[in-house]
Amino acid sequence: MCIRDSVEPHGTLIVEGKKKAMVKSRRFLEYANKPLLLIESKRALGIIEYGEPQEIDWKAFEKYRDVHRVTKEEAERWGWTKYETLWMYPIRVLKVFDRPIEVDYPAGPQVFVSIEKIKLKGGETGA
Repeated sequence: MCIRDSVEPHGTLIVEGKKKAMVKSRRFLEYANKPLLLIESKRALGIIEYGEPQEIDWKAFEKYRDVHRVTKEEAERWGWTKYETLWMYPIRVLKVFDRPIEVDYPAGPQVFVSIEKIKLKGGETGA
């Protein structure tokens, strides 16, 4: 299993059912239809999976804003405006944890983190 590291409040929006898709500037096929640990602010919120990506342009980005919940300001801050197309992935929530689980992993710009690099609060590893 890998980890889907979400920027606040996007992980919370997913578990609340308010965010039904994620948008990325790259196509990530290797993680599609596989369980992912959803993390936000170094807290595991649950387990999700996402489906096959759909290529979208900026018009579709605006059209589906209520589905993916990414603002134009976030897209600019994340450097997406240099791309003509983006990728939108439907999200399916498999499990929401009763309480978030605190985790730790190496810092750095990342979307997916290998489970072997995760440490649960208290020092246990995720492997």
